[in-house]
Amino acid sequence: MLLICWHLFPSQQHLTLLEDEDKTVEGYGIEDMQQILLEVRNKDLTWPEEMSQLAKNKTLKKDDVPTQKGATGLNNLGNTCFMNAALQCVSNTRPLTDYFYGKLHLFELNRDNPLGMKGHIAQRYGELVKDLWSGTSRTVAPLKLRWTIGKYAPRFNGFQQHDSQELLSFLLDGLHEDLNRVHNKPYVELKDSDGRPDRVVAREAWENHLLRNQSIVVDLFHGILKSQVRCKECSHVSVRFDPYSHLSLPLPMDSCIHLEVIVQKLDGSVPVKYGLRLTMDEKYRALKREVSHLADIPVEELLVVEVSGPIVKVSHDI
Repeated sequence: MLLICWHLFPSQQHLTLLEDEDKTVEGYGIEDMQQILLEVRNKDLTWPEEMSQLAKNKTLKKDDVPTQKGATGLNNLGNTCFMNAALQCVSNTRPLTDYFYGKLHLFELNRDNPLGMKGHIAQRYGELVKDLWSGTSRTVAPLKLRWTIGKYAPRFNGFQQHDSQELLSFLLDGLHEDLNRVHNKPYVELKDSDGRPDRVVAREAWENHLLRNQSIVVDLFHGILKSQVRCKECSHVSVRFDPYSHLSLPLPMDSCIHLEVIVQKLDGSVPVKYGLRLTMDEKYRALKREVSHLADIPVEELLVVEVSGPIVKVSHDI
């Protein structure tokens, strides 16, 4: 069961979300005999009658103080930080935001597309963009978009974490199909490369893609990837160019380790702490060389000791 607290300011006649748990009652400006509304969220992420009425507003306000345009944050609706990360990423794509903020999407809604969401995803995202970039509040809750996404993709319902890239892919595909300018998609037969130049095959693949797909998402995000297959039997090479909307790039693993070394001299002087950065495959002799250089002590006079609580282990050169 999830609880959420709201405070009604009598002078301003609006509810304020009490979200900062570290803030004091005095800091929120709550006075004696004032009322706090405690709401219980349903398991399906819907709200009681009072909250449902409140959710019809364009913005759920945490603070009514105006802020810089684009600096508005997103409230976390359970474990929806994965969704908020994707939404902030897309909303900071300036040409796309200008398109939605200028309400141009309302002229291109494709409600009859069987692959789309009847224009609902595009409409809800457009409303969210307006809230994020109007500069009228510090935070907004993407309730309507959250409900709409859950309606067409139930896997994103519930309180579990999901993959942010998976939601990003669904959002871009949904926006594209809701705004696809092609209402009657023709059948397109894909031809083999047959040894033709890549430039010719790529142009043909892109033109075929545009016969069925034209939208602001295609203009900004879509491209084509080359794939090549060689037959082991006859050595025939087949080249294809397939469309994509985003690329998955692996993050390189850090092959270095950061160490803190304390040099304790036998003369009783104050110990000195050094920070070292070594590769994972370097040995203790490399550690001693680095310490020797930093502390100006000959390598042969250094003894490396690993201390873990009461356990002291002498490390010999290997």
